[in-house]
Amino acid sequence: YEGHIRDFSVLDSSTTEENRGKYLAFTEDSSAPVNHLKSLVAAGLTHFQFLPANDIASINEDESTRINLSNTVNELCNIAPNASVCGVENSGATLLSVYKSYDPSSTNAQQLAEELRGLDSFNWGYDPKHFNVPDGSYSSNPDGIARILEMRQMNQALHNLGLRVSLDVVYNHTSSSGLWSNSVLDKVVPGYYHRRNLTSGNIETETCCQDTAPEHNMMQKLMVDSLVLWAKEYKFDAFRFDIMANNSVDSILAARNAVTAIDSDTYFYGEGWTRPDRGYQQAQQNNMAGSQVGTFNDRPRDTIRSASLFDQTSSLTDQDTIRLGLAGTLANYQLQDKNGTIKAGSSFSQSAYAQDPADIINYVSKHDNQTLWDQLQYGFSQEMPIAQRVRAHNIAATLPLLSQGIPFFQLGGDFIRSKSMDRNSYDSGDWFNAVDFTKTSNNWNVGLPLAQDNEDKWPLISAIINNSNTTVAANDIALAANVFKDFIAMRASSALFRLTTEQDVINRVGFHNTGTNQTKGLIVMSLDDGDGLTDIDENNDAIVVIINGTEQIQSHNIATASGFELHTIQQNSADSVVTTASFNALANSGTFTVPAFTTAVFVKPQTNAQGYGLPA
Repeated sequence: YEGHIRDFSVLDSSTTEENRGKYLAFTEDSSAPVNHLKSLVAAGLTHFQFLPANDIASINEDESTRINLSNTVNELCNIAPNASVCGVENSGATLLSVYKSYDPSSTNAQQLAEELRGLDSFNWGYDPKHFNVPDGSYSSNPDGIARILEMRQMNQALHNLGLRVSLDVVYNHTSSSGLWSNSVLDKVVPGYYHRRNLTSGNIETETCCQDTAPEHNMMQKLMVDSLVLWAKEYKFDAFRFDIMANNSVDSILAARNAVTAIDSDTYFYGEGWTRPDRGYQQAQQNNMAGSQVGTFNDRPRDTIRSASLFDQTSSLTDQDTIRLGLAGTLANYQLQDKNGTIKAGSSFSQSAYAQDPADIINYVSKHDNQTLWDQLQYGFSQEMPIAQRVRAHNIAATLPLLSQGIPFFQLGGDFIRSKSMDRNSYDSGDWFNAVDFTKTSNNWNVGLPLAQDNEDKWPLISAIINNSNTTVAANDIALAANVFKDFIAMRASSALFRLTTEQDVINRVGFHNTGTNQTKGLIVMSLDDGDGLTDIDENNDAIVVIINGTEQIQSHNIATASGFELHTIQQNSADSVVTTASFNALANSGTFTVPAFTTAVFVKPQTNAQGYGLPA
C-alpha cells in the first residue's frame, strides 16, 4: 500500500492539528487514516510503502516560510503579490475556502496550484538533497533530532499495527550539482559522483535530473551504506528503487546482500524500465528475472487501465495479456492464445519475462500517472452508468490481488481515489492530491488539473467530468472499499493465490474459456490443490475465479468440476450482487454463473483427506 506522508493526514480533521501531514500522524491510534490501515491489516495487508522521505531539496523545512491551504489569501499575497487571488478574493479567506469556491470546470484551481508550487509543503520527494537524513518538513521541528525520533516512532507504530514498512529510495540522481545551493556530492568530490557525457563532459540528466554514477565504487558504497542505515537505524523492511535500471544488476544484488545481513526478510523492488546502454548489465525487467528482486509489471497494467476487458470491441489479445498477468507474467508459462495455439508466455506480443513470482510487482495504480478511476474514464463509453463504472473499477482494482506475484496499490485506490484527472501530481499541492478517509467524496472534479501535463486534454477532461455518469456517491465509495477488503482477505486465506515457485504456478494455475471460441470479456482461472500435488491449502482442493467484465450474466461450464461453492467471504459480502453467483453441478461437469461486472471466487472445500481438485 503506497502512500505519501503528507497525503495520509494533512486534510484529515480526526488527526490532531499539530500532527497533520507529519510522521506522528501514523502514531495516532484512533484517527480515520490509521483506522483505515487497521481494517486493511485485519483483512490481510502486509506492507506500507512511503514515497521518498529522505531530505527533499524542493521543500523549505521552515514552516513559517511556506504557504499552505490553511494560510490566508493575504499571507500568500504578501509573498506573491501577483497571484491570481490578490485583490480578487477576500484577504482573510483561507486558500482552502477559495479552492472550494471555484467552479470546477474552470482553470482557476489549477492556476492557484501553479502559483503555490515552490511555496507550499507538497512534493512527492523525488529530488533528493541528503540521502541519509529524514526530511524535516514532516517533523514537529526541523531543527535538531525530532525528525530522527519521529520517523522511528512512525515506523514503530506501523510495525505495531502488524505492517512491515518500505521506503522509496532515489539513488539514481540528485537535485543539483556543481556549486548550486542544493548540490552536495559535487562539493565533496567534484566530478566524481555523477555520470558525465564522455564527449561534452556535461552531467547526464537522462533519469530526469543530475544522474549519479553507481558504477563508480564510492557512489555504490554511498548507496549501500545508506540502505544499511535505513534498515538498521530506522527499521525499514523493504526498499523500492526509483529508476532502478540506472544501476547494474550486480549493484542491486550487492546492496541487497548488505541489507540482508541486517534484515534477512528484506525485499527489494523497483522500476525496471530499460534505459540507454551505459556499458553494463542494467537492472531492468529481463535482467532481474530470477533474482527475486521485484520489478513493476507494465504488461497487464496498461491493458487493465485501458478498460479493454469491459469493451466488447477490444482485441482478444488483451485478454491473453491479463491471463498471463494472473499467472505471474512467467516467461515459461504455457497458455493457449486467442488463435488456439499453446505457447510460452515469452512468445506473446506483450512478452512475459518473470522466472519467479517474486520477480513481479502487479499493479494498476501508483503515484505516477492518473489514478485508476481517472484513467478508466477514458476507456468507458459515455453512456456507461455510474453503477457499472464502479463495478468495473472494482474488478480492475482487485485483479492484482488474484495474480501470482506481489500486489501493489496506491493509497486510496481501494476507495476510488481521484486526482481530478491529473496525470502527474508530483507538485500539484494538497488540493489535487487530497484523500478523504471519511469516504464521503473521492476528490473527483475539483478543478481542471495543472496545465503542465494536462492542458492538451482539457477539452476531453471537461467532457468526461461534466458527464453525470462519472460522479460517485458515498455508497459507491463504501462498496469499493468493502469489495477490496474482501479480495485482500480471500488472497490471504489461501496459499494458492501466493505461490512461491515458477513450477508451482505452472502446475497449479490454469485457464478455461481460451482460444478461438472464447466468450469475450470473460476470464476463467482455476487453482489446483488436489490429488498429485503437495497440499498447501488445508481448506480447499481447488479454487475457480470467474471475472465477468461484460454487462450480461455469464455462465461457463467446466468438465470434471464438482463440489464448488461461492467463497464464504463473498457469501457474506457487502456487495449484494456477488452473493447471487452460483455453481450448478451436472452429471460430469459443473456450471459457474456470475452476474455482470463481477468477479466471483468459488472454492471446492477439502474433505478429510486431500481430494481431487481441478487440474490446470
